[in-house]
Amino acid sequence: MPTKRPEILIAGDLELRNASVQVALQALQAPPRNLRLIICSEGGDVSVGRLLVCRLLAARTVATRAEGECSSAAIPVLAAGRPGHRTVSPYIVGILHGIQQDVKARSGPDQLQRLARNLRREQLAWARMLADLVGRPNWAWRFADMLRGERFLTARDFLELGLVDRIE
Repeated sequence: MPTKRPEILIAGDLELRNASVQVALQALQAPPRNLRLIICSEGGDVSVGRLLVCRLLAARTVATRAEGECSSAAIPVLAAGRPGHRTVSPYIVGILHGIQQDVKARSGPDQLQRLARNLRREQLAWARMLADLVGRPNWAWRFADMLRGERFLTARDFLELGLVDRIE
């Protein structure tokens, strides 16, 4: 009897307080053979998304799959899976948008300008990361353009953008 592939589900927000994120981060330190990370997330904390991406890239052996919803900071996590082993459900819903930041009402003009510069810098870094994850560094401009607004993604969009290898 064949052994079942080990799977870990990340469900809900990508936040450190989320137990499924903690389990995934722990497992990605020394992933078992043939591990598959299943993602059903509306996104969350960009730094947690980056941490998961770094762990996935370091492991290089983890397959990724998106079910239900894969949006925002969860999209690069999906794309960071093992090339050839990144899949998406045909019924997936995704939203790709720029990094959002809370601004306090009492922020002065200098603080707002500084926040805007930092946000632009973060958006460009996010676009470059996505372009690198899909193996097309020259697409950073394309992702940067998409991050200026909100883009709803279907399974076909995930595939055409190179974020996944197959729809199944």
